[in-house]
Amino acid sequence: MIRAVLIDDEPLAIRLLQSRLEATEDYEIVGTYVSEDGLQAELKSIDFDVAFIDIDLQGTNGMDLAEFLLSEIERIQVVFVTAYEEYAVRAFELHAVDYLLKPVMDERLNKTTKRLKEAMVLLHSEVREEVHEPVQIYSFQELMVYRHKELVNWKTSKVKELFAYLFTYHEQYIDRDLIIEALWPEEDYKRSKIHLHTCVYHLRKLLHSLGFHQPISFSDKCYSLSLSNVQNDVDEWQALMNEFERDPDKFSTHQFDRVLHLYKGKYLERNDYNWARDRSSTYQYKMIQFLNVMKKKYKGQHEKALKCLAFLAQEDPYSEDLLKEELDHLRAIGQLAEAKSKYAEFVRRVNEDLSLEPSDSLKSYYRAHIQS
Repeated sequence: MIRAVLIDDEPLAIRLLQSRLEATEDYEIVGTYVSEDGLQAELKSIDFDVAFIDIDLQGTNGMDLAEFLLSEIERIQVVFVTAYEEYAVRAFELHAVDYLLKPVMDERLNKTTKRLKEAMVLLHSEVREEVHEPVQIYSFQELMVYRHKELVNWKTSKVKELFAYLFTYHEQYIDRDLIIEALWPEEDYKRSKIHLHTCVYHLRKLLHSLGFHQPISFSDKCYSLSLSNVQNDVDEWQALMNEFERDPDKFSTHQFDRVLHLYKGKYLERNDYNWARDRSSTYQYKMIQFLNVMKKKYKGQHEKALKCLAFLAQEDPYSEDLLKEELDHLRAIGQLAEAKSKYAEFVRRVNEDLSLEPSDSLKSYYRAHIQS
């Protein structure tokens, strides 16, 4: 038997559908509801396989209710019930197993029942692997997700971007409209909403395959991503930055090396997501402040100081002051050939990129301390 709940704000419509379903002898009706609130109040105490949902519920939207149910219960199916043919395509785009047009006809209901049975067999045959080894998520420079040391493949670039957005606000509820504005700023709102639902479907499916249980929640038109047992470069980097800010003098060499290892580039730099730029700038500023402090701390430790300067020079490649500091440290450890190479590369860069020559001050410094 297929255990079903029915949600429709018209009691007569519920009774008609219930009688049609019971007449097939394939269904057990475990609950009928005239509002989303009624269903939510009993959700934890009922067990069902499929929800028949009227799309035009009063006070809410049947598609939002379906999204909520799919975020709360992993192995259920949804069938939309509507009086409007136009919703048929949208239902499938939202990956409901089927739709029914009012008034429900027996022949059409039989097809829906067949589809439900096939979907349930497929669903229960799937074996979800639990997360034992942490999933590794890297966001500095480029979003990379690994499971068992294998790179995760994304259904589409937008599914990947949706994951990046939700993971940026991990365990926070983000209004659906803010997500749409961030990912589809130029798109028609209705079409964008369908794009979002479709991406959420594919992302849920991917995360389930990685072993995560109910990773995406939906409530009050907001989405939240919650992942356990993951290793995340940004969180580790943030924790180290907090340690540094509490007491820079106690910040160890091991912690310093770890910071440089984690910060491989700007936040989601290669992905070039517009919505990530403010956060990227915040992290970049924090990193620059850290390196400026550490290069002073390591003034007498030339190798460490050079590591700081190399990172800073990437952020400000035309700075003569940073170049002078690098040349000083290289000269101090006897690496004049490397110093000459650094200077030549700097001259080439400012000439090609800016059509400029180094300042007289820098030229004089080079002749006096490096060239001779």
